[in-house]
Amino acid sequence: MGIANLSKGQKLFGLLLFLPCFMIGKIMDNDIWFILNCGRYVTENGIPHIEPFTIHQGLSYIMQQWMSAVIFWKIYSFSGEAGLIFLVFVFYVLFVYMTFKVCMLLSENNFPVSFIISIVVSSLMLPFMVERPHIFLFPIMLSEIYLLEKFIHYKNIKYLVSLPILSLLLINLEAAIWPILFVIFLPYMIDSFKFKYKFIEGQGYDKKPLIFAALGMLISGFFNPYGIKAMTYLYTSYGYDEMTYLISELMPADINTLMGKVIIGTIFLVAFSMIIYKNGQYRLRYHLLTLGTAYLSLSSIRSFSFFIICGIIPLAYYFKNYSIPIKLIKNDKKTLRIRKILLMLLVITAIAGIVYQNKMTSDDRQKDLGKAVDYLEQLNKQEMVLYSGFNDGGYIEFRGLKTYIDPRAEVFLKSNNGKDDIMKEYEQMHRGKIYYKDVLKKYKFTHLVLSDNDMLYGYLDYDNEYELIYSSAHYKIYEKVKF
Repeated sequence: MGIANLSKGQKLFGLLLFLPCFMIGKIMDNDIWFILNCGRYVTENGIPHIEPFTIHQGLSYIMQQWMSAVIFWKIYSFSGEAGLIFLVFVFYVLFVYMTFKVCMLLSENNFPVSFIISIVVSSLMLPFMVERPHIFLFPIMLSEIYLLEKFIHYKNIKYLVSLPILSLLLINLEAAIWPILFVIFLPYMIDSFKFKYKFIEGQGYDKKPLIFAALGMLISGFFNPYGIKAMTYLYTSYGYDEMTYLISELMPADINTLMGKVIIGTIFLVAFSMIIYKNGQYRLRYHLLTLGTAYLSLSSIRSFSFFIICGIIPLAYYFKNYSIPIKLIKNDKKTLRIRKILLMLLVITAIAGIVYQNKMTSDDRQKDLGKAVDYLEQLNKQEMVLYSGFNDGGYIEFRGLKTYIDPRAEVFLKSNNGKDDIMKEYEQMHRGKIYYKDVLKKYKFTHLVLSDNDMLYGYLDYDNEYELIYSSAHYKIYEKVKF
């Protein structure tokens, strides 16, 4: 029984899967500004190879999200922020649907098990559904798993034909995450060998089509504006201490934080479920997917999304023979009417909750920064050499001003730009390892936009070389004194 063959009662009950989708907020993610800026640039000027948005000259540049940026920019230019929020909503709905479809495949159409796992997965994924290119990544990951499982189940190579297309899409949508396709693919390749060593056992299935599919995926990766540099972008962009210091989502899971507790607790529960309730079922590929993505999740918070997909969804296979002692389907009209009323109440409650939440969490800091940039635009921009903090640079550049640094962290690594370790310089200045005045003198900044989170925020009040010319709740602007 597939999704199309579900009863009316199951389909009605299945609509509850999409309730988490209504929790998509209206607060824009901070990274969206440099993404929009990139999309606008590509639309107007083509693919860049030299970094065009900052005060730095001659930095080698790989716009690894160029296709995503163009999509976001086209939608934003047509329908503004509302269009971007709607795009996230659509892809979240798509993600929930595909999660349920994969679970139904793995569980051999066990509706209750698929429903529960899909609810858990979609709820845990909610924090990751924001205006970033990875909203395209998640359906691609699910599609890869679905196609590989279909190939194994039906022994038909037609299901592998689309894998190179997924590779082609991802290398252009978000090159830094492109290797995740092979992280998912490798356990399926290993499981294709028939063997048994103690408690480790390979299922064994036709591996030749998989080898050709992997080659196709690899060849497709070369079809991007930057060639092999985009394909190896991950290896030149991550693993640097200064990035971990500045970007909280790159930090390892910490049991002392709420997110750390969620990550470690989820990994433990999944591992416990696989070990205790395997019910005679075993698939090496699922264990490898779980172990691999669990390691990634413990290494960086951002990678938890990979574990949610590759670690939790396989539980549908292990619980496929589990029967939930609840009669989900009744034929009498009265019961169906009650379910419809309950569903409407839940939807109304969800919508009311998100409206109230958005009303109470208006982005005052973003508005404050916008007013600060309004003030800067009234000044002589041609002679301006502008400093701003890491988190604020993207919006300032979106507004047309060049600045010192922005949230595109990897762009400021020497391993990528081939010229200077600007990210390391910024991080060491904020840690006090470099005297801040040496950095200000190096670049001869004429203006500094400082948020109350910036280390320099308090210093400049006592620096006689700069004077305060603008102040708001969260931002100050300083100007170089002309002697």
